[in-house]
Amino acid sequence: MHNQTEAFFKLNPELVDIHVHVGSISHPALLWDITHELGLKLPMKNYWTFKEMLSVEGKLGGATEESRLNKYLKFFDITEKIQSSPYAMNRVIYDGISGAYRANNITKLELRFCPMLRNNKGAHDLDQIIVSAIHAIDRGAMAFPEVTVGLIFTLDRRFAKKENTIILEKAIKYKDRGVIGIDMAGPRAADFNYLDYKDLYQEAVSQGLKTTIHAGEEGTAKEMETIVNKFPLQRIGHGIKAIESKKLMHKLIDKNITLELCPTSNLKIGVVKDIHELKRITRTFFDTGVSFTINTDGPELLDTTIKKEIRLLLDNDILTADEMMKVVDMGHKASFLKCSC
Repeated sequence: MHNQTEAFFKLNPELVDIHVHVGSISHPALLWDITHELGLKLPMKNYWTFKEMLSVEGKLGGATEESRLNKYLKFFDITEKIQSSPYAMNRVIYDGISGAYRANNITKLELRFCPMLRNNKGAHDLDQIIVSAIHAIDRGAMAFPEVTVGLIFTLDRRFAKKENTIILEKAIKYKDRGVIGIDMAGPRAADFNYLDYKDLYQEAVSQGLKTTIHAGEEGTAKEMETIVNKFPLQRIGHGIKAIESKKLMHKLIDKNITLELCPTSNLKIGVVKDIHELKRITRTFFDTGVSFTINTDGPELLDTTIKKEIRLLLDNDILTADEMMKVVDMGHKASFLKCSC
C-alpha cells in the first residue's frame, strides 16, 4: 500500500458519499434475486450473462463525451426496470445503506433517484414508491444508527416540465421524512433547456429543499457558468468543465458551491482522459480553493467504492493524506444532511 494511503486509512475516518445513484448501488446478484422474486422477464436465463450485461468495462467508447455518457446511462434502463416496485426499492436502498457502512465506514450517505422511473410507467403509485424508499431508510437507521441517510429526487432531462414539476411536488411533500433535495440528470431531450427549470429550483429552495444539478460533466464551461449565474445551488454534480475557466472557478468559490467529483466515473466514461488529467483537474480545484467532494456516482456499475476512489487519488499522488482529510471534511460540511456533531 502507498504510504499516503496507509497513513490515511490508519485514521479510520468517517467517510461521506453524497453523489450516488440508486440505479447503480445494487450488486447484480441482488437485482437477479429481485427479478425472480417478482417474476420479471429478462432477455436471458443465465446469471453470468446477466452479470456481464451489467458490466460497463470496454463498452463506453464513442466519439463525443455526450455519446459516451449516453451509453453509460443506457445501463440504467435495466436496473431501473428491476427496481420499479415498492418491494424492490425497499430492498435496494436498505442494501445500499448496509453496504456503505459495513464496507466503507460511510456515515453520511445521500442517495438520488427519479421516482417516476421507479413506478413501472405508472403501474405503481408514486407515493408508494417514495414511502417504500423512506421505510428502507428507517430500517437502515435501526440497523446502523451511525449512518445518516437522505434522498435526493432527480428531475429528468428527457421529461416534460409537467412531469418534473410533479417530482418537485413530491420532494416538497416528503421533505420532513427523509427527502433532502433535488437534482437534474439523465440524457438530454432534443428541446431540453436548463433555464426552463430555474423557477422549479427557486421553488425548491423557498420550500427548504437543498439543490444540486448535473452540469459540467459534458457540455461546456460557458453552459455551466450560465447555470451557476441563474440557479440557486449549493452543489453541482461533476462540474469538471470549471477547470476551463478561472472566472467560473472563482464564482464557485464566491457562491460557496461545492463540486461533487466522481473520479472513476469520469475516467471510465472518458470525460477525463487519463490519470494525468484527473490530477491536473483535482489539484487545480484544491489549490485554487474550489470546494469539492469525492464520490462513487455508480458504485456497482462502475466497480468502485468510496475507499477505492480515495485510494485512486492517494496512490497516484494526486492528494496527500492530510489533503484528503480536508476533502472528507468538505464532504461532511457540504452534505445536505444535518450535522449530528
